[in-house]
Amino acid sequence: MLGQIPTPALNARALARSAGHTGDRYPKEASPFIAWPAKNGDGMLHRIVWDYIAARRSHKLKGKELAELQGRKLRSLVDHAYRTVPFYHDAFARRNVTPDQIRSAEQLRLLPVLTRQDIQDNYPDRMLASGKSTAGTVIRHTSGTIGRPLEVVWDNEDCDRNTARHLVMAQSLGLSLLDKTVDIMYLGPEKPEPSTTPEMSRLRKILVGPITTPMIFTLRSRKTGFRRSVLEVEKELLKLRPTAIYSRPSYLRRLGSQLDREGKKLQVGKILAGGEYLSSSVRKELEGYFDSEVFNGLGAQELGTLGAECSEHRGIHLFSDHFAFELLRDGEPASAGEAAELVVTSLHNRTMPLIRYKLGDVVVPESGVDCACGLGLPRLREIRGRLDDGLELPDGTRIPVGPVVDYIESLGLRDYQLVQTGKGSVLVKLVQEQDTKQTVQTLFSYLRSLFGNDVQIRLEEWKEDDIPPKYRPVMRL
Repeated sequence: MLGQIPTPALNARALARSAGHTGDRYPKEASPFIAWPAKNGDGMLHRIVWDYIAARRSHKLKGKELAELQGRKLRSLVDHAYRTVPFYHDAFARRNVTPDQIRSAEQLRLLPVLTRQDIQDNYPDRMLASGKSTAGTVIRHTSGTIGRPLEVVWDNEDCDRNTARHLVMAQSLGLSLLDKTVDIMYLGPEKPEPSTTPEMSRLRKILVGPITTPMIFTLRSRKTGFRRSVLEVEKELLKLRPTAIYSRPSYLRRLGSQLDREGKKLQVGKILAGGEYLSSSVRKELEGYFDSEVFNGLGAQELGTLGAECSEHRGIHLFSDHFAFELLRDGEPASAGEAAELVVTSLHNRTMPLIRYKLGDVVVPESGVDCACGLGLPRLREIRGRLDDGLELPDGTRIPVGPVVDYIESLGLRDYQLVQTGKGSVLVKLVQEQDTKQTVQTLFSYLRSLFGNDVQIRLEEWKEDDIPPKYRPVMRL
């Protein structure tokens, strides 16, 4: 089977043939509803191939064509949710809305937004679709760094589509199916250390069941966990010499700094950063440490990969063929260049639909000008991070994490944590070697400019060994 998979470039028809399909058994126009016919016991490769082919085509749709595809998917999903999910049936009734009133993403505002608390209060009984088997589904858990962990059920088709998006994204950045990639994952404190997955084992997973690995970009993808020490991960990466790495930028920066201190060089062609805010200063450091091209991404455990920076580095393309995005400012659509809150509807998860899910990210939309990369998908100019991670000023103004992180890191700080403990009190944790008098005074002046001169600021030493693998650099209690 491996011998039939083309390299270096991923070719859709050749990949289809490797799955056992020939000729034109998939139609020339992408459809969101048709999957490869699979009998019980068949693998998921059929659907992944189909979804890959469909995504490659739909990513290049523009304007009216993309809106029509999204509208067809949305109407089917809304009707399904109304008929089978108690939570949504009641939500429609309370608003006196029927599914046929929602024809496109613009009409979604007839419905209320869905919050994390709504899911926690109604899961599982009122959030899961009746008549849909949960056998073999995947339960995704948020990490719990923002409040209580959340559970979301993905059906097999949603897992496969997420994998297909990763394959399309990797191909658009120049990666092939046989390139070595490493996913450095965050695993919760109660989970054991993961082991790497051999290539043939990965192929076996593709052939016999749903792919549950959060990030699979090629057939030679491996994963390692944050619970392993930086030195252990460093040793593994130096042995593997991967073409691409996916991880959180803060962890990669610490890894790169460790390599730099030891005088070792790990050249990585592509770094795919996600899971937290990527500042311009950390991006530059990663480029230097790994001699790499760095790409930013947007995603969530609840929904999967939502968008990615393109090869031209002209913003984050949103996967509007798989999701309906609302970029809202004071409840109304934002204009290009305006900060907006991101509300997302997943168009494919029919076991646990998420309609108008308030993700909490603040983003800035880009204008509708075509991108030089050739993708027709809409773009974000920047991601400013989550409001829940940011600060709340005495007058009620909320500042997302991005601008705060950018300023702090412009001072040269890297390993730090800023914790708002009350309306007028802030705790600053710093690693001692960064604790210079001038830096601290400048940071305190910045905080007083935000909170006023009466703000109570407490400085605390943060020891290297106490820094967790995943943490929020800015947070509010």
